[in-house]
Amino acid sequence: MRIRPYFPLFLMGICLSGCVSFSGSGKASLVSESIPSRAKVDQGTFTPASSGDSSLAEFRPSAVLPDNEPLTVVTLNESEQDVEDPDVVEALAYLDAANAELAEQIGYDAESCSQFEDALCGSSCPDTFFARMVEDHRNFYSKHNLQLLGLTFLLAAPVANSSADREILDAFDDTFNSGSGNAGDFVHQFKDIGDHMVMVPIYGASMGAGLLLHETNVGDYVGEWGERSLRATIVGFPSLIFTQKMTGAGRPEEGDSDWSFWNDTNGVSGHSFIGAIPFMTAAQQTDDPWKKTLLYAASTLVPISRITDHDHYPSQSFLGWWMAFSSVMSVDATQDGDTCWRTVPLIGPDYSGLNLEIRW
Repeated sequence: MRIRPYFPLFLMGICLSGCVSFSGSGKASLVSESIPSRAKVDQGTFTPASSGDSSLAEFRPSAVLPDNEPLTVVTLNESEQDVEDPDVVEALAYLDAANAELAEQIGYDAESCSQFEDALCGSSCPDTFFARMVEDHRNFYSKHNLQLLGLTFLLAAPVANSSADREILDAFDDTFNSGSGNAGDFVHQFKDIGDHMVMVPIYGASMGAGLLLHETNVGDYVGEWGERSLRATIVGFPSLIFTQKMTGAGRPEEGDSDWSFWNDTNGVSGHSFIGAIPFMTAAQQTDDPWKKTLLYAASTLVPISRITDHDHYPSQSFLGWWMAFSSVMSVDATQDGDTCWRTVPLIGPDYSGLNLEIRW
């Protein structure tokens, strides 16, 4: 591989905070749910009374109010419909009423932080689109995210400014564009997903559908997907335009992929950026590891199509994909901002307490 001596000096500016050394941090969060009841009993340390199934166990809550000791309490291994022991049913009814009473006393509300959470975490998640957008930008231009972006551009620089980009492009040709019914024709079909003129109206329509079908599983999911995807597009788009001009590289048909400050606008693939966002956003909305993996794999379809169509070099497609990843993660950090410390009221015959859950 032949390395050219030219590397733009602006890389130093990208890595201002130090790209090699950085630390992640958790974000406090509050999950708004209905008033907790017996379903929350298992939030603390749970020790079965025996190796077999049992309705009795020792439960030690995560946080207990002063001067109270957690005692042996009743919990369930079966569903409520399977419970026949009247003592168990009575105990569960007591826990329901007691937890509801304690929730009222501490100010627990399904629509907002409890007084305890407000004292620890401050305000809850932004409740307007504009406020969420402000938080998205704060996350995107945070020191941690800028360090990751800087490191990514540093890694891409040797590839873009050498013959490696062309060699990888040729390897893609051999893999995707050879033989009849080649894979290149398949990935080419996804090109339009990378067109902002196509996707932005889809995001808007999804948000509208979410409003019309509010409080339904489908409506809430689609509406959130549309809003989060739109916000990710908005928050990353200015940086995308700037880095396209900053790298100043051309397309494969125009020559090599060398970076030349403000010379051209193709150093970062815009289609790869736009085309990865909807899949990444959907991946962040599921906890299923298989679905998440599949959706992240699908997010590479548009970037690959840009390479196989010879519209972008591999480094340019990769940078567009990574810009999308940074944008989606910034939006996801805002979404998690309303799940700071989750407090779950817990009360029993001889003790009162709160379970604390920190999402990191």
